[in-house]
Amino acid sequence: MGRNLARALLLALAVALALAVAYFLATGSPPSPVPEEALRAETLWGKIGALAYYDVVKTTEPRLCSDGFANFTCFLSKTDATPILEALGKIGVKPEVAPVEAKWVLALDVNHTAVGFYWRNFTVLGAWELRWNNQTARIYQVPLKRSYGELLRIGEKSLKALMGEGASGVAAGLDQLVVYIRGSPSGEEV
Repeated sequence: MGRNLARALLLALAVALALAVAYFLATGSPPSPVPEEALRAETLWGKIGALAYYDVVKTTEPRLCSDGFANFTCFLSKTDATPILEALGKIGVKPEVAPVEAKWVLALDVNHTAVGFYWRNFTVLGAWELRWNNQTARIYQVPLKRSYGELLRIGEKSLKALMGEGASGVAAGLDQLVVYIRGSPSGEEV
């Protein structure tokens, strides 16, 4: 009787394990709360950029920004600094935080159709300066439509859908997607 019980338990365990493996293969493995790239990045900008890429934080990628007096690296964010600080804390980064007085910020953007750069003016809802390991990054909460990670996800789906229509690539802009068409020198902003 003891042997039959042991076999039944082993069989039940094997079935449960097989179901778990089948579930994860069917749905994909659960997303990691911390991307490996964020752990490996050595700079504050790289860490926040990796978190933005994987849509852990709702920011843009690192941007060249200006307050009219100086140029600096910044992130435009849909949220205040709290979710960014929480995500950084999960990877062992505890930056010093100071509020920044700002009503607007300029962010360098690319005009893909005219193939040039231009400054875009954003109204600032809140601003913070993060200092860590002799590095400074500014976070500006602005009314963004989509974060970098959201644009990348939409871009991947769009490219698959548009491949048959001549699309050769999709690029994420500040808050828009650019679709590149085969044989066309520049992209169309959407």
